[in-house]
Amino acid sequence: ELAPLAIDAGYEIGFESKVLQYLVTGDPGSIERAITNLVQNALDHARSGGVIDVSIGHDGSLEVRDEGQGIPEDQRETIFEPFHRVRPAHHGSGLGLSLVRDIIRLHGGKVAAFNGPNGGAVFRLTLPGGAVGHR
Repeated sequence: ELAPLAIDAGYEIGFESKVLQYLVTGDPGSIERAITNLVQNALDHARSGGVIDVSIGHDGSLEVRDEGQGIPEDQRETIFEPFHRVRPAHHGSGLGLSLVRDIIRLHGGKVAAFNGPNGGAVFRLTLPGGAVGHR
């Protein structure tokens, strides 16, 4: 749903999956909301006109990577707190990443944030489940 908005804003969107399917037990709408929030976060914080990549690893982990400034090391845990914002004057309520963390935890998973090797933020979701076929 966000691809047209991203493309209109000058971003490139990439997707890669190492598995044909990864089955997770849970609420599809909630998990979709968590992933949407991560992509929206990348759109809000990535370098304008950059690339946003979404990938699924062999273990079913889902990553959303951007080409922005990354996440300051001292904020990598606090960004998941309600109402926290890296840039205080930025739009939004500061609940998006908190909601992501809560949804993923309720599904027995984990969310982690770190910076990519070439800069930019990386958010990794891991949910219990199983891969069906590898690429």
